[in-house]
Amino acid sequence: MILVPEEHDSTPVSKIAIDSRVLTPGEEVQEPPPSYYPPSAEPETTVSAGGNTPQPPPAPKAKPTNFLTLRSEHSSVKGHYTIDPCMVIPPQFLPPLAPDETEGDRKNLSLHSSHGSVHADIWLLASQDKGPNTPEVTKKRTTLHLSSGHGSVHTAVRTISGAAPFIMNINAPYGTVAVALPRSFHGHLRLVTVHGSVSVSSLLSENSTTLSQVDHARRFFIGNIAAVGESEWSGDELVVESTHGRIKVKYVDEGDTECNKGFFSRLFGF
Repeated sequence: MILVPEEHDSTPVSKIAIDSRVLTPGEEVQEPPPSYYPPSAEPETTVSAGGNTPQPPPAPKAKPTNFLTLRSEHSSVKGHYTIDPCMVIPPQFLPPLAPDETEGDRKNLSLHSSHGSVHADIWLLASQDKGPNTPEVTKKRTTLHLSSGHGSVHTAVRTISGAAPFIMNINAPYGTVAVALPRSFHGHLRLVTVHGSVSVSSLLSENSTTLSQVDHARRFFIGNIAAVGESEWSGDELVVESTHGRIKVKYVDEGDTECNKGFFSRLFGF
């Protein structure tokens, strides 16, 4: 018997796993599904509940869009939404503006239900320089507006590395508001509720500076406030307004310790 000396094989493990599998006649190797990540962007790295082991981040579950408006009178608004603030939508396909709105007021994402709840899992893609013809609106903060006349609003925001800062406004006079922010969030929180309570997770509190509590409004700054100059703030911002509802804010990758949750409760961790 002739022994052949072993040689170092530099083939990647994933390639070995594919090439070593026995294929049936006519079967083809399946390529992995395409990703919605831009070519030069990387998703944020998430951390396990223990805070030590990096976990692979989830991928967006919806194709990118921009300037999306969804309004419902009696039913809830639920879904996954991937926003590319650089995507150009032909003017004839843009939703109509309110009588008091201008083109500069147009939101990248606007979700509203008059009598139902709003549950949204939101992905924000990285801004890409598409040359001198890139519309000026794509160079601003990504604008998100969620509201419910009589229901609750639950949302989770995830960002691709390099995503532009965003400003999110949430209004729910009679329902609970639960917000899960990305770890990349660096900016201002303004939380207002008249008859409800405000809860900020311990991990988020560790990274925040309390600014004020006047009447029913509480203001925090997440991140390094020393880096803020005297000019108008143009970074991340979250504004939540309620009258009778509770407000809960946490990081999107914080663990969930409660049981018997519904689908969206498990998804957002509240």
